[in-house]
Amino acid sequence: SLSLDDVEIEFSPQVKVVRSADRISASFPNTGQYQLKLFLRKEGVQQLLLVRTLNVQRLPDPEVQLQSDNTGSNIIGIPDLIRASGLKCSLPGSGLPSVSLRINGFRVTILGAKQQVPAFYNYGQVFQEEVKQLFTKAKRGDLLLFDNITMTIGDGSTRTAKPVLYKISD
Repeated sequence: SLSLDDVEIEFSPQVKVVRSADRISASFPNTGQYQLKLFLRKEGVQQLLLVRTLNVQRLPDPEVQLQSDNTGSNIIGIPDLIRASGLKCSLPGSGLPSVSLRINGFRVTILGAKQQVPAFYNYGQVFQEEVKQLFTKAKRGDLLLFDNITMTIGDGSTRTAKPVLYKISD
C-alpha cells in the first residue's frame, strides 16, 4: 500500500512544505507560477509521477462580523450587542482548506450619538472592558463602526479588513 512517506514533492521556485501523518501542506511566499513535481520513492530510486504548473493567488481578504447569535444583517439590538463577545473573521467562499485567522485589533466608534463618544482601540478579537462600556452608551439609531481591523492570516500576511458598520435597533 502507498503512503505519504513513499511520495517526494518538489516545487520550483522553492516553497515551505510541511508534512504530517496524513497531509502535505505547502506555503507559497509569493503569487505567480510554480512547478510541482511528484516523485514515487521506491528502493532508494525516485520515479517521476507527475509534473504540473500551478498558478498561485493570494488568499481572499477575510470577512469580519460580530461574534453574536443575532447578527444576520448589519442591524443589532443593544442587548445582543452587550452579549457579543468580540469580532470573528472567516474567509469568503468555499472549497478553501482551513486557514488560521487571528484578529490583532480594531477601533470601535459610535456615530450619530447626541454627545460625542470617544473611539476606543481594542487589542485582540475579544472585547475589552472599555469597549463593553462604550456599548452601554449606544442608543437606538446610532451607528457602530469597527475599522482599522488588522489580522494575521495563516499564510504569514497581515491584512486590514474592510470596516464593518452596524445600526443599533433598540
